[in-house]
Amino acid sequence: LPYTMSLDATSGTLLGLNYTLALGAANATGTGVEQTFSITGNIAAGQGGTCGTGTCSASQARTLTVSY
Repeated sequence: LPYTMSLDATSGTLLGLNYTLALGAANATGTGVEQTFSITGNIAAGQGGTCGTGTCSASQARTLTVSY
């Protein structure tokens, strides 16, 4: 069965750092067995950010939609 995948957003900002997300593949055909796909994330070098301490953390939920 063919299916497609999409993210609710492919970019955002956390702690003043801009990031991007990308799917390894946007569509495929099911085979009846487990299939592995990747979502990659990147943050460009040279951004200042807003962390005022040595260690900061943040998270931002994203939704992956699979339609078939």
